[in-house]
Amino acid sequence: MNHWKPFLAFEEQHDLFQLKEKDLYIWDIVRFHIYLDYMWENFEEQKSRKTLFSKIKLSFKRIGYLFTFLFKRSRPNLFFTNARDKTPDGRFFDKNADDFLQRLYPDSHIIETYQEGSSRYVYPVSLINPVGLFKKLYYLLHRDKDYTPLLGKINTSLGLSWDNKKINRCISDFKCEKLFYSLLFRFKKTKRIYVTQNGLQKALFCAARAHNIETVEFQHGIIDKGHIAYNYPASITTQSHIYIPDLLLTFSEFWGQDINYPVKRIVAVGNTGFANLDVQDKVFNPQGKVVGFISADVFGLKLADLAKEYATIHKNDLILFKLHPNEFARKKEYTGYFSEYPNIQVITNEQPTEKIVLSCDAIVLIQSTIAYQALQAGIQLFIYKRMTYYRHSHIFHNPNVHLVDNARQIVPGAQFIRKTAEGPVQVFFERFNESAYHLLANFN
Repeated sequence: MNHWKPFLAFEEQHDLFQLKEKDLYIWDIVRFHIYLDYMWENFEEQKSRKTLFSKIKLSFKRIGYLFTFLFKRSRPNLFFTNARDKTPDGRFFDKNADDFLQRLYPDSHIIETYQEGSSRYVYPVSLINPVGLFKKLYYLLHRDKDYTPLLGKINTSLGLSWDNKKINRCISDFKCEKLFYSLLFRFKKTKRIYVTQNGLQKALFCAARAHNIETVEFQHGIIDKGHIAYNYPASITTQSHIYIPDLLLTFSEFWGQDINYPVKRIVAVGNTGFANLDVQDKVFNPQGKVVGFISADVFGLKLADLAKEYATIHKNDLILFKLHPNEFARKKEYTGYFSEYPNIQVITNEQPTEKIVLSCDAIVLIQSTIAYQALQAGIQLFIYKRMTYYRHSHIFHNPNVHLVDNARQIVPGAQFIRKTAEGPVQVFFERFNESAYHLLANFN
């Protein structure tokens, strides 16, 4: 529990943020990847497998986008979007950046980083991020360096088994991306960059800083001490040795208060999509309820077993097993896993998340931003006490939060308190603040 405390102590003990290779401070480049392994024991991100034909097709598509992009007129804003949400008519968009894009897209270029194979977007996409193509060329020229002293500290102190190949891959990825973005900025007279990538666009932030381009990050998911990308040791108080954006825009004042993320400004600008969760009076049907199980790649199987257990006990309830975007490619696998449970339905992004949340009588999860959406919508929340559930500790006091060890403790409708306890109400998602937007949009 609280993995970040010993990790931050390790960073300070070995003064890792001072490690420099020419003009780069290398620890901030690799720390997030190392932390994932430290937390999850050799974490491997789930990625969908593409056929050779689809890879070739996508490569030509990227090249085509890049060629036409180079001849488009320059625009002051550059958005790096992550289009994981869909409109009712099936077009993809980035809900985190949507409020700004609605107002700024005529003066913006949009680089899509997630829905690579789609051509149906809400806004005109200028470029499908081609940096992957450049990495393949860059690796041919890259020569691995020896990081044995650093690896000794990592493996001895954190109990990992990193090697030179692994750490060189992280650093070469960074160098390649930095070079690509630097070349891109020479072609386009960009003044401001917007990103929605969990604070992990390190090379982009570094290249933008070198070209005096302001960077703005939209909140994407939970921001707390447990998200190491947003939490640095107390000794790190400036951006001098780390690569982070200039501004961080959050969903509300609730976020960003208990971390050390030394951006120049943190602004609670709100978000229309996330705040569209009006409290509704729920009518609990004793004959059958709708219960949403909210998955994620690292929690999926444990939560799936809990869903099976619940489905066995409550045969009349409908269980919506909501996959995380990182799991969409595994829908068939999960559907097969639940084949003997007709009351479990596996869903992805067929409907907006807010609509799914509002359709449920209760939400069950281990860790997810949807926990906060459920509470703000007045829906009962059950947190399964496994893995990193403790990252939600700042809402354990909420009367509609229930910590559970098994499916029998999940009882939708029981002890449900529609009004929060006396005291200040926590607002996790505020309405979009037009005044704050206008101040930021005209910021120089």
